[in-house]
Amino acid sequence: MKKLLKFISKVSGLRSAKKSLEDLRKRRAVDRARTNPVSKKQLISELRDLGVKTGSTVFVHSSLSKLGFVEGGAETVVAALLESVGPSGTIAMPAYPISDYSIDALKKEPIFDPTKDPSRMGKITEIFRLQKGVLRSSHYTHSCCALGPAADFLTRDHESSITPVGPGSPYARLIEEEGFVLALGSTFGHITFYHVIEDQMANFPYQVYYPDILRGPIRSKNGDTRYSQYRLHDPKIYLGKRIDLNSKKETEMLMHFRQAGILHEGPVGAGEAKLFPAVEAANLLRRLAERGVTIYQT
Repeated sequence: MKKLLKFISKVSGLRSAKKSLEDLRKRRAVDRARTNPVSKKQLISELRDLGVKTGSTVFVHSSLSKLGFVEGGAETVVAALLESVGPSGTIAMPAYPISDYSIDALKKEPIFDPTKDPSRMGKITEIFRLQKGVLRSSHYTHSCCALGPAADFLTRDHESSITPVGPGSPYARLIEEEGFVLALGSTFGHITFYHVIEDQMANFPYQVYYPDILRGPIRSKNGDTRYSQYRLHDPKIYLGKRIDLNSKKETEMLMHFRQAGILHEGPVGAGEAKLFPAVEAANLLRRLAERGVTIYQT
């Protein structure tokens, strides 16, 4: 028994020492970041170097933590994005009200209030949602926000789109707008735009949707509740076979985008960013799918 207790004490001590070392490394990383803060001016300059232009419509996926220590935090990132496209451009972001893709949870039909429910897609998206003049679509699972001349076109009637990225969705309309998708610090694997061709192709290689049509209650501005019908990606496919972070499949898709010459890459803050045009990307994804190459694991 004494030997066992001694062993347990030794293991606990090692774990404690390891945690202390990790905490020290994190504190040092934060201290280094604070001595080299990322400014709005730097963000704008790097976004322009990446290819973001005045007047563009840009759909942004983001990760604040990957950008380093940004002066002013998410508010500065949002301001930099808006300034990079100017008043003639439009910024859009996901503002999904749920982070849980559980069919059982959604079958309970929690009420979605587009005016009040926060975005679950990261700090930047929530700060953006709260900006004056931002419009938010009312899709039950894949609500999006936008600000700029194309905002109404991107977000209106999204709740009528039975699939989240199908016809009438902000993603399909981004193609019509000849807009761009920006991965700002976020992984290239977690980009909703990949799914846009699944509704455009009659022979897409996978049956990606859950078989049942679900319905969701949405609260309107006047307080009334209305129901919309929607189809959800089947979790067995979406979570089980979709691109995973840092997977070989993500590397493969990056290769295809690079070979097609449509991917712009560069540093933004302490992180990496990737920008691509929606029209060319949709065409590339369609050609790949026709060859059996998709974001789904085989």
